[in-house]
Amino acid sequence: MAYQTDRVPILFKTSEPRRGRLAPLLAVGVLAVFALAIYVPSTVFRTTTANVTSLRASLPILTRNPIIGIHSHRDEEHGDDFIVASYLKWVESAGGRGVRIPYNATKEELDVLLKSVNGVLFPGGSGDPNAAAEYIYSQAIEFNNNGDHFPVWGTCLGFEWLVELQAGNHTILDHVDADNVSSTLQFHHNFQGESRLFGFSHHFDVLATKPITANFHFNGILKSHFDATDKLTSFYNVLATSDDQQGQTYVAAFEAKDYPIYAVQFHPEKNPYEIGDDKTGGTMNLVDHSQEAIVISQTFGHFFIGEARRNGHAFADPAAERDALLLNPTLSSRSYPYFESTLTFPADLIRLVASVNGNLFPGGDPEPSPTAAFLYSRVLDLNRNGTYFSLWGACLGFEWLVQLHTGDLRILDNVDDAQKLSSTLNLVHPGQSHLFSFSPSFNVLKECT
Repeated sequence: MAYQTDRVPILFKTSEPRRGRLAPLLAVGVLAVFALAIYVPSTVFRTTTANVTSLRASLPILTRNPIIGIHSHRDEEHGDDFIVASYLKWVESAGGRGVRIPYNATKEELDVLLKSVNGVLFPGGSGDPNAAAEYIYSQAIEFNNNGDHFPVWGTCLGFEWLVELQAGNHTILDHVDADNVSSTLQFHHNFQGESRLFGFSHHFDVLATKPITANFHFNGILKSHFDATDKLTSFYNVLATSDDQQGQTYVAAFEAKDYPIYAVQFHPEKNPYEIGDDKTGGTMNLVDHSQEAIVISQTFGHFFIGEARRNGHAFADPAAERDALLLNPTLSSRSYPYFESTLTFPADLIRLVASVNGNLFPGGDPEPSPTAAFLYSRVLDLNRNGTYFSLWGACLGFEWLVQLHTGDLRILDNVDDAQKLSSTLNLVHPGQSHLFSFSPSFNVLKECT
Protein backbone atom coordinates (compact mmCIF):
# COMPACT_ATOMS: atom_id res chain seq x y z
CA MET A 1 0.00 0.00 0.00
CA ALA A 2 1.26 3.46 -0.85
CA TYR A 3 1.57 5.73 2.17
CA GLN A 4 0.59 9.36 1.77
CA THR A 5 1.41 12.16 4.15
CA ASP A 6 -2.12 13.57 3.97
CA ARG A 7 -3.77 10.31 4.95
CA VAL A 8 -3.89 8.27 8.12
CA PRO A 9 -2.50 4.87 7.09
CA ILE A 10 -4.87 3.04 9.46
CA LEU A 11 -8.29 4.35 8.47
CA PHE A 12 -9.23 5.92 5.18
CA LYS A 13 -12.15 8.25 4.63
CA THR A 14 -14.42 7.12 1.78
CA SER A 15 -16.55 9.39 -0.40
CA GLU A 16 -20.32 9.50 0.16
CA PRO A 17 -22.47 7.43 -2.28
CA ARG A 18 -24.69 9.22 -4.77
CA ARG A 19 -28.48 8.98 -4.42
CA GLY A 20 -30.19 6.31 -6.46
CA ARG A 21 -27.32 3.86 -5.99
CA LEU A 22 -27.61 3.45 -2.23
CA ALA A 23 -29.08 -0.08 -2.13
CA PRO A 24 -26.48 -1.75 -4.35
CA LEU A 25 -23.72 0.10 -2.56
CA LEU A 26 -25.05 -1.06 0.80
CA ALA A 27 -24.97 -4.65 -0.44
CA VAL A 28 -21.42 -4.21 -1.63
CA GLY A 29 -20.60 -2.55 1.69
CA VAL A 30 -21.90 -5.52 3.67
CA LEU A 31 -19.73 -7.87 1.64
CA ALA A 32 -16.77 -5.53 2.05
CA VAL A 33 -17.20 -5.40 5.82
CA PHE A 34 -17.36 -9.19 5.92
CA ALA A 35 -14.20 -9.41 3.86
CA LEU A 36 -12.44 -6.82 6.00
CA ALA A 37 -13.33 -8.74 9.13
CA ILE A 38 -11.23 -11.54 7.73
CA TYR A 39 -8.57 -9.41 6.06
CA VAL A 40 -7.76 -6.67 8.58
CA PRO A 41 -6.42 -8.85 11.41
CA SER A 42 -3.99 -10.43 8.99
CA THR A 43 -2.75 -7.12 7.57
CA VAL A 44 -2.78 -4.55 10.35
CA PHE A 45 -1.58 -6.99 13.01
CA ARG A 46 -0.01 -9.87 11.15
CA THR A 47 -0.26 -13.43 12.22
CA THR A 48 3.04 -15.26 12.14
CA THR A 49 4.21 -18.83 11.90
CA ALA A 50 3.51 -21.29 14.69
CA ASN A 51 7.11 -21.59 15.87
CA VAL A 52 7.25 -17.82 16.41
CA THR A 53 3.84 -17.30 17.96
CA SER A 54 4.35 -20.11 20.46
CA LEU A 55 6.15 -17.60 22.69
CA ARG A 56 3.13 -15.38 23.22
CA ALA A 57 0.07 -16.08 21.05
CA SER A 58 -1.49 -18.65 23.37
CA LEU A 59 -0.89 -16.54 26.47
CA PRO A 60 -3.95 -14.84 27.96
CA ILE A 61 -4.27 -11.15 28.69
CA LEU A 62 -3.57 -10.85 32.42
CA THR A 63 -3.26 -7.08 32.80
CA ARG A 64 -5.36 -4.54 30.93
CA ASN A 65 -3.28 -1.49 31.85
CA PRO A 66 0.24 -2.81 32.37
CA ILE A 67 2.85 -0.99 34.40
CA ILE A 68 6.34 -0.64 32.96
CA GLY A 69 9.41 -0.14 35.11
CA ILE A 70 11.53 2.54 33.43
CA HIS A 71 15.18 2.43 34.43
CA SER A 72 16.36 5.90 35.41
CA HIS A 73 19.80 7.36 34.68
CA ARG A 74 22.22 9.36 36.79
CA ASP A 75 22.83 13.05 36.13
CA GLU A 76 26.30 13.57 37.58
CA GLU A 77 26.13 17.33 37.09
CA HIS A 78 22.99 17.75 39.19
CA GLY A 79 23.50 14.74 41.46
CA ASP A 80 20.10 13.21 40.84
CA ASP A 81 18.30 10.59 38.78
CA PHE A 82 16.26 11.38 35.69
CA ILE A 83 13.98 9.81 33.11
CA VAL A 84 13.48 11.54 29.77
CA ALA A 85 9.76 12.33 29.67
CA SER A 86 9.28 11.10 26.10
CA TYR A 87 9.80 7.49 27.23
CA LEU A 88 6.96 7.75 29.73
CA LYS A 89 4.75 9.40 27.08
CA TRP A 90 5.58 6.60 24.63
CA VAL A 91 4.56 3.97 27.18
CA GLU A 92 1.37 5.82 28.09
CA SER A 93 0.41 6.42 24.45
CA ALA A 94 0.04 2.64 24.03
CA GLY A 95 -2.05 2.18 27.16
CA GLY A 96 0.74 1.47 29.62
CA ARG A 97 1.74 3.22 32.80
CA GLY A 98 5.19 3.95 34.17
CA VAL A 99 7.06 3.64 37.44
CA ARG A 100 10.66 4.56 38.09
CA ILE A 101 13.39 2.03 38.70
CA PRO A 102 16.04 3.93 40.70
CA TYR A 103 19.44 3.95 39.03
CA ASN A 104 21.18 2.44 42.06
CA ALA A 105 18.27 0.38 43.37
CA THR A 106 19.28 -2.39 45.75
CA LYS A 107 18.43 -6.04 45.12
CA GLU A 108 15.83 -5.84 47.88
CA GLU A 109 14.18 -2.85 46.21
CA LEU A 110 14.34 -4.53 42.81
CA ASP A 111 12.81 -7.74 44.11
CA VAL A 112 9.75 -5.77 45.20
CA LEU A 113 9.59 -3.66 42.03
CA LEU A 114 10.07 -6.47 39.53
CA LYS A 115 7.24 -8.48 41.09
CA SER A 116 5.04 -5.38 40.82
CA VAL A 117 5.63 -4.32 37.20
CA ASN A 118 4.69 -6.06 33.96
CA GLY A 119 7.85 -5.31 32.00
CA VAL A 120 11.00 -3.20 31.96
CA LEU A 121 12.23 -0.47 29.63
CA PHE A 122 15.95 0.29 29.37
CA PRO A 123 15.97 3.77 27.76
CA GLY A 124 18.67 5.71 25.96
CA GLY A 125 21.43 7.58 27.77
CA SER A 126 25.10 6.94 28.40
CA GLY A 127 27.30 4.65 30.47
CA ASP A 128 27.77 0.93 31.01
CA PRO A 129 25.16 -1.36 32.58
CA ASN A 130 25.25 -0.96 36.35
CA ALA A 131 24.54 -3.55 39.04
CA ALA A 132 20.82 -2.80 38.99
CA ALA A 133 20.61 -3.37 35.22
CA GLU A 134 22.53 -6.64 35.50
CA TYR A 135 20.20 -7.88 38.22
CA ILE A 136 17.08 -6.84 36.28
CA TYR A 137 18.31 -8.72 33.21
CA SER A 138 19.07 -11.89 35.17
CA GLN A 139 15.69 -11.75 36.93
CA ALA A 140 13.86 -11.24 33.63
CA ILE A 141 15.53 -14.38 32.27
CA GLU A 142 14.61 -16.27 35.44
CA PHE A 143 10.99 -15.11 35.34
CA ASN A 144 10.62 -16.34 31.78
CA ASN A 145 12.41 -19.62 32.49
CA ASN A 146 9.77 -20.22 35.16
CA GLY A 147 6.90 -19.58 32.76
CA ASP A 148 6.32 -15.98 33.86
CA HIS A 149 6.10 -13.95 30.62
CA PHE A 150 8.11 -10.81 31.42
CA PRO A 151 9.08 -8.53 28.51
CA VAL A 152 12.14 -6.27 28.33
CA TRP A 153 12.61 -3.46 25.81
CA GLY A 154 15.86 -1.64 25.08
CA THR A 155 16.14 1.64 23.18
CA CYS A 156 19.53 2.99 21.99
CA LEU A 157 21.68 2.67 25.13
CA GLY A 158 19.18 0.06 26.31
CA PHE A 159 19.91 -1.85 23.09
CA GLU A 160 23.63 -1.60 23.83
CA TRP A 161 23.12 -2.75 27.42
CA LEU A 162 21.29 -5.86 26.23
CA VAL A 163 24.22 -6.61 23.92
CA GLU A 164 26.76 -6.11 26.71
CA LEU A 165 24.77 -8.04 29.30
CA GLN A 166 24.20 -11.05 27.07
CA ALA A 167 27.79 -11.06 25.81
CA GLY A 168 29.14 -10.59 29.35
CA ASN A 169 31.47 -7.97 27.91
CA HIS A 170 31.26 -4.22 28.59
CA THR A 171 33.82 -3.43 25.88
CA ILE A 172 32.13 -5.28 23.02
CA LEU A 173 30.60 -2.24 21.32
CA ASP A 174 31.96 -0.75 18.09
CA HIS A 175 32.26 2.91 17.14
CA VAL A 176 29.68 3.99 14.57
CA ASP A 177 28.90 7.33 12.97
CA ALA A 178 25.14 7.52 13.50
CA ASP A 179 24.52 10.63 15.56
CA ASN A 180 21.59 12.88 14.66
CA VAL A 181 20.66 11.03 11.49
CA SER A 182 17.47 9.32 10.30
CA SER A 183 17.99 6.01 8.52
CA THR A 184 16.23 3.21 6.70
CA LEU A 185 16.25 -0.40 7.85
CA GLN A 186 17.46 -3.43 5.95
CA PHE A 187 15.28 -6.26 7.22
CA HIS A 188 16.70 -9.74 7.84
CA HIS A 189 15.41 -13.29 8.27
CA ASN A 190 12.09 -12.92 6.46
CA PHE A 191 11.01 -10.34 9.03
CA GLN A 192 7.33 -10.51 8.13
CA GLY A 193 7.02 -14.22 8.78
CA GLU A 194 9.64 -14.96 11.41
CA SER A 195 9.87 -11.88 13.62
CA ARG A 196 7.41 -11.37 16.44
CA LEU A 197 8.19 -7.65 16.47
CA PHE A 198 8.19 -6.74 12.78
CA GLY A 199 5.56 -9.36 11.97
CA PHE A 200 3.16 -7.48 14.25
CA SER A 201 2.05 -4.83 11.74
CA HIS A 202 2.39 -3.90 8.08
CA HIS A 203 3.18 -0.31 9.12
CA PHE A 204 6.80 -1.32 9.67
CA ASP A 205 7.22 -2.07 5.94
CA VAL A 206 7.86 1.58 5.09
CA LEU A 207 11.01 1.56 7.24
CA ALA A 208 12.76 -0.27 4.40
CA THR A 209 12.30 2.61 1.98
CA LYS A 210 12.02 5.80 4.05
CA PRO A 211 14.65 7.18 6.48
CA ILE A 212 12.39 7.41 9.53
CA THR A 213 14.36 5.83 12.39
CA ALA A 214 15.94 8.51 14.62
CA ASN A 215 19.54 7.65 15.49
CA PHE A 216 21.62 9.43 18.12
CA HIS A 217 24.50 7.10 18.93
CA PHE A 218 28.25 6.81 18.55
CA ASN A 219 28.33 3.20 19.72
CA GLY A 220 26.69 0.09 18.35
CA ILE A 221 27.61 -3.36 17.16
CA LEU A 222 28.58 -4.04 13.57
CA LYS A 223 26.70 -6.86 11.88
CA SER A 224 29.95 -8.73 11.19
CA HIS A 225 30.95 -8.43 14.86
CA PHE A 226 27.54 -9.62 16.02
CA ASP A 227 27.68 -12.63 13.69
CA ALA A 228 31.10 -13.58 15.07
CA THR A 229 29.92 -13.54 18.70
CA ASP A 230 28.41 -16.89 19.70
CA LYS A 231 26.84 -15.58 22.90
CA LEU A 232 24.81 -13.14 20.81
CA THR A 233 23.92 -15.31 17.82
CA SER A 234 22.78 -18.17 20.06
CA PHE A 235 20.41 -15.90 21.99
CA TYR A 236 19.26 -13.11 19.63
CA ASN A 237 17.96 -12.95 16.08
CA VAL A 238 19.05 -9.89 14.12
CA LEU A 239 15.90 -8.35 12.65
CA ALA A 240 17.30 -5.33 10.83
CA THR A 241 20.48 -3.40 10.12
CA SER A 242 21.27 0.17 9.10
CA ASP A 243 24.31 1.82 7.53
CA ASP A 244 26.08 4.63 9.34
CA GLN A 245 27.38 7.77 7.64
CA GLN A 246 30.67 6.01 6.81
CA GLY A 247 28.94 3.03 5.17
CA GLN A 248 29.41 0.62 8.08
CA THR A 249 26.54 -1.83 8.58
CA TYR A 250 25.43 -2.10 12.20
CA VAL A 251 22.63 -4.01 13.90
CA ALA A 252 19.54 -1.82 14.26
CA ALA A 253 17.05 -4.24 15.85
CA PHE A 254 17.00 -7.69 17.40
CA GLU A 255 14.78 -9.94 19.49
CA ALA A 256 15.61 -12.90 21.69
CA LYS A 257 14.91 -16.29 20.15
CA ASP A 258 13.06 -17.74 23.13
CA TYR A 259 12.39 -14.77 25.40
CA PRO A 260 10.24 -11.61 25.10
CA ILE A 261 13.31 -9.37 24.92
CA TYR A 262 13.42 -6.73 22.18
CA ALA A 263 15.79 -3.90 21.31
CA VAL A 264 16.17 -1.13 18.74
CA GLN A 265 19.25 1.04 18.31
CA PHE A 266 17.09 3.97 17.19
CA HIS A 267 14.56 6.10 19.12
CA PRO A 268 10.84 5.47 18.44
CA GLU A 269 9.87 7.85 21.25
CA LYS A 270 11.56 10.85 19.60
CA ASN A 271 9.37 10.97 16.49
CA PRO A 272 6.22 12.16 18.29
CA TYR A 273 7.68 13.76 21.40
CA GLU A 274 11.12 15.33 20.83
CA ILE A 275 10.86 18.44 18.66
CA GLY A 276 14.44 19.60 19.16
CA ASP A 277 14.19 23.26 18.07
CA ASP A 278 16.95 25.42 19.54
CA LYS A 279 16.53 28.92 20.97
CA THR A 280 17.13 30.58 17.59
CA GLY A 281 14.33 28.64 15.94
CA GLY A 282 16.70 26.27 14.18
CA THR A 283 16.45 22.50 14.36
CA MET A 284 18.89 20.82 16.71
CA ASN A 285 17.60 17.25 16.45
CA LEU A 286 16.93 15.90 12.95
CA VAL A 287 13.86 13.80 13.76
CA ASP A 288 11.13 12.81 11.31
CA HIS A 289 7.80 14.08 12.64
CA SER A 290 5.70 12.92 9.70
CA GLN A 291 2.43 11.13 10.22
CA GLU A 292 4.02 7.87 9.07
CA ALA A 293 6.83 8.20 11.61
CA ILE A 294 4.41 8.86 14.45
CA VAL A 295 2.19 5.90 13.51
CA ILE A 296 5.26 3.65 13.44
CA SER A 297 6.36 4.96 16.85
CA GLN A 298 2.94 4.14 18.25
CA THR A 299 3.02 0.69 16.65
CA PHE A 300 6.30 -0.13 18.38
CA GLY A 301 4.71 1.00 21.64
CA HIS A 302 1.57 -1.07 21.09
CA PHE A 303 3.66 -4.16 20.45
CA PHE A 304 5.66 -3.76 23.67
CA ILE A 305 2.64 -2.95 25.83
CA GLY A 306 0.84 -5.90 24.22
CA GLU A 307 3.65 -8.12 25.49
CA ALA A 308 3.35 -6.61 28.96
CA ARG A 309 -0.39 -7.34 29.07
CA ARG A 310 0.51 -11.02 29.20
CA ASN A 311 2.22 -10.58 32.55
CA GLY A 312 0.25 -10.81 35.78
CA HIS A 313 2.53 -8.99 38.24
CA ALA A 314 0.82 -6.44 40.48
CA PHE A 315 1.60 -4.14 43.39
CA ALA A 316 0.78 -5.40 46.85
CA ASP A 317 -2.02 -2.88 47.30
CA PRO A 318 -3.58 0.08 45.45
CA ALA A 319 -1.86 2.62 47.70
CA ALA A 320 1.60 1.27 46.90
CA GLU A 321 0.77 1.29 43.20
CA ARG A 322 -0.52 4.85 43.31
CA ASP A 323 2.56 6.08 45.15
CA ALA A 324 4.88 4.40 42.65
CA LEU A 325 3.18 5.53 39.45
CA LEU A 326 4.69 8.52 37.67
CA LEU A 327 1.49 10.55 37.91
CA ASN A 328 2.80 13.89 39.19
CA PRO A 329 6.55 13.85 38.59
CA THR A 330 8.90 16.78 38.97
CA LEU A 331 9.58 18.02 35.42
CA SER A 332 12.67 19.93 34.33
CA SER A 333 13.56 21.66 31.07
CA ARG A 334 17.26 21.83 31.96
CA SER A 335 18.19 19.55 29.02
CA TYR A 336 16.12 21.48 26.45
CA PRO A 337 16.29 21.48 23.46
CA TYR A 338 18.03 18.09 23.38
CA PHE A 339 15.12 16.75 25.44
CA GLU A 340 11.81 18.57 25.67
CA SER A 341 11.58 17.71 29.37
CA THR A 342 12.94 15.27 31.93
CA LEU A 343 11.54 13.73 35.09
CA THR A 344 13.98 14.32 37.95
CA PHE A 345 14.40 12.38 41.19
CA PRO A 346 16.71 13.18 44.15
CA ALA A 347 18.65 9.94 43.85
CA ASP A 348 21.18 10.67 46.60
CA LEU A 349 18.35 10.54 49.10
CA ILE A 350 17.77 6.86 48.32
CA ARG A 351 21.28 6.04 49.46
CA LEU A 352 20.90 8.37 52.44
CA VAL A 353 17.64 6.81 53.58
CA ALA A 354 19.21 3.36 53.23
CA SER A 355 22.03 4.47 55.55
CA VAL A 356 20.04 6.06 58.41
CA ASN A 357 17.42 4.79 60.82
CA GLY A 358 14.93 7.65 60.71
CA ASN A 359 14.32 11.16 59.45
CA LEU A 360 13.61 14.56 61.05
CA PHE A 361 11.79 17.47 59.42
CA PRO A 362 12.84 20.48 61.58
CA GLY A 363 11.35 23.94 61.98
CA GLY A 364 11.76 26.74 59.47
CA ASP A 365 9.44 28.60 57.14
CA PRO A 366 9.33 27.44 53.45
CA GLU A 367 6.77 25.12 51.88
CA PRO A 368 7.64 21.43 51.40
CA SER A 369 10.34 21.01 48.77
CA PRO A 370 10.46 18.20 46.18
CA THR A 371 13.09 16.62 48.42
CA ALA A 372 10.69 16.62 51.37
CA ALA A 373 7.93 15.16 49.21
CA PHE A 374 10.27 12.45 47.98
CA LEU A 375 11.41 11.60 51.52
CA TYR A 376 7.83 11.40 52.75
CA SER A 377 6.78 9.03 49.96
CA ARG A 378 9.94 6.99 50.50
CA VAL A 379 9.18 6.57 54.21
CA LEU A 380 5.65 5.41 53.37
CA ASP A 381 7.00 2.91 50.82
CA LEU A 382 9.54 1.49 53.25
CA ASN A 383 6.97 0.93 55.98
CA ARG A 384 4.43 -0.58 53.57
CA ASN A 385 7.09 -3.03 52.43
CA GLY A 386 7.94 -4.11 55.97
CA THR A 387 10.93 -1.86 56.75
CA TYR A 388 10.29 0.08 59.95
CA PHE A 389 11.41 3.66 59.37
CA SER A 390 10.40 6.58 61.59
CA LEU A 391 9.79 10.20 60.65
CA TRP A 392 9.53 13.15 63.06
CA GLY A 393 8.23 16.61 62.27
CA ALA A 394 8.81 19.64 64.53
CA CYS A 395 7.01 22.96 63.96
CA LEU A 396 7.46 23.49 60.21
CA GLY A 397 8.08 19.76 59.93
CA PHE A 398 4.65 19.19 61.53
CA GLU A 399 3.11 21.50 58.94
CA TRP A 400 4.94 19.76 56.10
CA LEU A 401 3.51 16.41 57.16
CA VAL A 402 0.00 17.87 57.10
CA GLN A 403 0.57 19.40 53.65
CA LEU A 404 2.29 16.36 52.18
CA HIS A 405 -0.31 13.89 53.40
CA THR A 406 -3.27 15.94 52.20
CA GLY A 407 -1.56 17.08 49.01
CA ASP A 408 -2.78 20.60 49.78
CA LEU A 409 -0.18 23.32 50.30
CA ARG A 410 -2.91 25.79 51.33
CA ILE A 411 -4.49 23.68 54.06
CA LEU A 412 -2.81 25.45 56.99
CA ASP A 413 -4.65 27.99 59.14
CA ASN A 414 -3.31 31.32 60.39
CA VAL A 415 -2.38 30.96 64.07
CA ASP A 416 -0.11 33.96 64.59
CA ASP A 417 -1.19 34.13 68.23
CA ALA A 418 1.05 31.12 68.92
CA GLN A 419 4.25 33.09 68.28
CA LYS A 420 6.74 33.01 71.18
CA LEU A 421 4.24 31.26 73.43
CA SER A 422 4.64 28.34 75.81
CA SER A 423 1.47 26.27 76.20
CA THR A 424 0.00 23.25 77.91
CA LEU A 425 -1.23 20.29 75.86
CA ASN A 426 -4.75 18.95 75.72
CA LEU A 427 -3.88 15.30 75.14
CA VAL A 428 -6.39 13.44 72.95
CA HIS A 429 -6.65 9.72 73.73
CA PRO A 430 -3.10 9.52 75.08
CA GLY A 431 -3.50 5.84 75.87
CA GLN A 432 -3.92 5.09 72.18
CA SER A 433 -0.84 7.06 71.13
CA HIS A 434 2.48 5.38 70.41
CA LEU A 435 4.15 8.63 71.42
CA PHE A 436 2.35 9.75 74.57
CA SER A 437 1.87 6.26 75.98
CA PHE A 438 5.64 5.82 75.91
CA SER A 439 6.19 7.47 79.30
CA PRO A 440 4.10 8.87 82.19
CA SER A 441 6.46 11.85 82.17
CA PHE A 442 4.40 13.32 79.34
CA ASN A 443 1.53 13.88 81.78
CA VAL A 444 3.27 16.99 83.07
CA LEU A 445 2.59 18.65 79.71
CA LYS A 446 -1.05 18.89 80.72
CA GLU A 447 -0.15 21.11 83.65
CA CYS A 448 3.06 23.05 82.93
CA THR A 449 3.65 25.71 80.30
